Amino acid sequence: MANVNILKGALLIGIAIIFAIPSLKYSLGTLSQSGPGLFPFSVSMMLIAIGGAIIVRGLLTEPLPLTFRLRNIGLVTISLLGFVLASAYINMLAAIVIMVLMASMASDDFSVLRAAKIAGVLAAIGFALRAGLGFQLPLF
Repeated sequence: MANVNILKGALLIGIAIIFAIPSLKYSLGTLSQSGPGLFPFSVSMMLIAIGGAIIVRGLLTEPLPLTFRLRNIGLVTISLLGFVLASAYINMLAAIVIMVLMASMASDDFSVLRAAKIAGVLAAIGFALRAGLGFQLPLF
């Protein structure tokens, strides 16, 4: 039986390695004068550490079976497609709401209130990125 926690950790480590290796082609620099490769490399190292912790936890706890729920995979895929289409044709605030609502329906304990709170936080992050850092986000 495949332990889902060990597979989650291994997948996270694999994705981190995929991003860490190309970042080594760029100069890392120092912490006082960082190069273009320092940020992706440091984030990748943190993800590798988190993946390792997930694997250790998976080894120490009772194994959880790996199950595939095609409905949930479909809902998350549709939510991402909805985000892309709504961002292109409506605006990003609507896209955030569509994505969160659709992806939240994949949960066993779906709550509209929880989905609304998550969408609100993501919208606030979008406004903060736009106002604070000058990102050009088509929020409305």
